[in-house]
Amino acid sequence: MSEMREDSAKVIEVFNSIQGEGVFIGTPTSFIRLPGCNLRCKWCDTKYAWTESGREISRDELLKSLWFKHVCITGGEPLINKDLEKIVDWISREKFLSIETNATVYPPFRLFFKVQFWTLSPKLKSSGAYYDKDVIKWFLKNVEDCMQLKFVIANKEDLKEALYVCQLVDVPDSVPVILQPESTQFEDYGVLNMVYYKFLGWLAEKVIESEEWRKLNVRVLPQLHKVCWGSRRGK
Repeated sequence: MSEMREDSAKVIEVFNSIQGEGVFIGTPTSFIRLPGCNLRCKWCDTKYAWTESGREISRDELLKSLWFKHVCITGGEPLINKDLEKIVDWISREKFLSIETNATVYPPFRLFFKVQFWTLSPKLKSSGAYYDKDVIKWFLKNVEDCMQLKFVIANKEDLKEALYVCQLVDVPDSVPVILQPESTQFEDYGVLNMVYYKFLGWLAEKVIESEEWRKLNVRVLPQLHKVCWGSRRGK
């Protein structure tokens, strides 16, 4: 097997869409999905990133594929990927770069000077996976002013656990906390699936009614890209 060139990297997919989650929801964004993950969440909607090795892409091809100023590197889990730092070096000077991580892996410190925003998505009980409070605290200490916490909520136990995690790591007001419904349990997730929207409404009502949630910089949001296109895979 021949080795990859220094000016190439392995990616699962590169596609241009809108950011469907978090504080930049609705923003036109270019996505780079990297292969590999250290977790196996039950409701993961990108399980193909667990096992696919990805395709080789050159630096020039990658840069030409990125249409938008906002670029999001996701996975899988990007922080375990050996090509991550190389890709960040290629694009960080030209783009507003964010990285999505499951908050179980410490990033290389040098990335902090090149990545503008971090999304930490701790996995709750319904996922069958885990979170690492020490990793979350480490991010809060080092990049508090350019990060968000995002929790996927499948049921009332998840909502309670998400609040517990926020209190455990002492999330400050400066850090947005995103709550979004888990969507794979709704087979026909889309405009016509009122069950999903009822669950979204239930989640919003629980947050509104909670004195504890009102102490946090919390936002209840759907996955906008799934509202638009369902579970269609990026190209």
